[in-house]
Amino acid sequence: MSSVRREDIVPYTQKQMYDLVCDIEAYRHFLPWCSQSDILKREDNTVLAALGIRYKGISVSFTTLNRNAPDESITMELAEGPFRHLRGVWKFTPMGDKGCKVSLDFNYRFSNFFYEKLLNSMFERVVFSLITAFLSRARQIYHA
Repeated sequence: MSSVRREDIVPYTQKQMYDLVCDIEAYRHFLPWCSQSDILKREDNTVLAALGIRYKGISVSFTTLNRNAPDESITMELAEGPFRHLRGVWKFTPMGDKGCKVSLDFNYRFSNFFYEKLLNSMFERVVFSLITAFLSRARQIYHA
């Protein structure tokens, strides 16, 4: 199983960062590798989302079931796609006047050897870039 863990302290509030990550439909507008970002179903604090990734000529799409704890965390689990296992957890922790700590723990395993060899390094780079991409988006949206 592959794992990616990233965290950073950012000069934005817990709510601001949570709101950016929850805005799934905007992903395709600022994540350069995102080819699809649709909400298929929303019910209370649960969201079914379809994502597409296109990176260096390789495309992959999958669906996640996201459970949201408003302003605190988002837990994503695989609903459908080329994975045997996929689970990611975003956490947003207030840091007083410093802003907040954003952390992402992501674990995944592709469903077969072919996908593993073809997609693993691409997917690892994409996941690793997420916090940086959302920080850039925060600068655009919140002008700071």
